[in-house]
Amino acid sequence: MNWGKTDIMTDESARKPNHGGIVAALLLLPVLYVLSIGPVARMGIKYGVWNSTQQRIYFPVLWLHDHTILKKPLED
Repeated sequence: MNWGKTDIMTDESARKPNHGGIVAALLLLPVLYVLSIGPVARMGIKYGVWNSTQQRIYFPVLWLHDHTILKKPLED
């Protein structure tokens, strides 16, 4: 038994930031960005809509497709 000790969080321990969520978000956001081009491209093909805003948003992914070895695997 812990006589005299309490399980209440102190102000110091309650203020410690948890960086795990920030790190997870920073790692997941680029992955979600790259994966999001699939549904957007499918809608563009289905509805015939691919505008300049989408081209600007996905420019880095489109550039990687056109100028790296990723072109062949993505088109197969």
